[in-house]
Order: sequence, then C-alpha cells, then structure tokens
Amino acid sequence: MPVRSLPPLSALRAFESTARNQSVTKAAGELCRTHGAVSRQLKLLQSHIGAPLFSREGTGIRLNQTGHALYLLASSVFEQLEHGYARVRDQARQSGLHVACSATFAMRWLVPNLADFYRAEPDIRIRLSMTSAREIRTEGADLVIAWDLTSYSESDRERAIRLAPVSSDRCVRRLMRQQRATAFASATSSQPTRGRIGTSCARSASETVVK
Repeated sequence: MPVRSLPPLSALRAFESTARNQSVTKAAGELCRTHGAVSRQLKLLQSHIGAPLFSREGTGIRLNQTGHALYLLASSVFEQLEHGYARVRDQARQSGLHVACSATFAMRWLVPNLADFYRAEPDIRIRLSMTSAREIRTEGADLVIAWDLTSYSESDRERAIRLAPVSSDRCVRRLMRQQRATAFASATSSQPTRGRIGTSCARSASETVVK
C-alpha cells in the first residue's frame, strides 16, 4: 500500500491558524506555541511545498495566490475533520453502556447472552468491569449488578431495582430433597401433605439488583 504524500500536519495546522487570524502572534496564542515555533512551522511548510505562501505587507503578512489556494483546502479539510471527529466521539460515548458486575455473574450469564443482545441492539456496545462480588464499585459504571447490598449506602439501596430471586446450590439441593419427600408422602397417604416447602430457603435467598 503506497504511503500517503501529505504535508507535515503540525505545519499545516500552524499555517491554517496563521492564515485565518492573519497573524503569527495570534496563531501562536491559539496553538499555545511561541511565536518562533509557529514561524519555524511556516518555513517548514513553505520548504515542503517549494514556494512562498505569504507576502509581506508593511508589518503584517498576507496570503499570496499559492497560500490562498492552500488555505481554502486546509480550512475545508480541518472543518470536515473537526465535525466528523466530534460526531464519531459523541456516538462512541453515547452508544456504550458501562456495566459493573462480579466476574462469576459475567462469565456464567452475562457474557454468554451478549450475542443475543448485540443482535437485538447492534448500535449499543457493552463495556464490562469485572471484579469479585465483595469488591464491586461503580467506577463510573452506568449499571451495577449485585446481589449483596450490605456494603452500599442507604441511598444506593433505595435506588436498587430487583431483577430476580436467586438461591445457592445448597438451597436448591435441599428444595429438591424436600420435594421428593413430599411426593413420596403424597403417594403413600390418603391425604396429600401440603407443607410450606422452601420457606426457609426463600427467606434466606438473596436478590439480584441493579442500580
């Protein structure tokens, strides 16, 4: 692939500012450079193009024909780049969603389901911050998914939105054993047992929340 034949971009920027302000001093102030640094950039650009770009007019400077043609081109390119870059930057910031959650939740549920989410919402990208469940911090996240809110402030707990009940593997196994015992009792008794199965587990189960 051929290398682009472009002028020194820093020199071109110095030239565009000088031509627009019609002053090396004003350009130096705009670019936060010294007068000498801007002058050197202008000399570099004139050497690169092989022709002068300004003509002296008293104590000031004025674009000559070559300089005027280059200024029209440079100002158009810089304006297009400025607006295009702002658009891309805004799209990148607005379309992303920063989610903080535990590594376990991310790897076991969130990441496996991201493909379906991206198919439904192709313009939104997810950025994950994964850490241990006990060390989740917002870190500027838009959403925080957690199941233990004891380390969060009262205001954060009030803003939390319940997503779904969750339970430990031990509690699930205990529920299954109780269900099997109940089914056996129902099959051997004329009056089926109607107990409150899982009440203790339900009370101890934590909840997944997001804020």
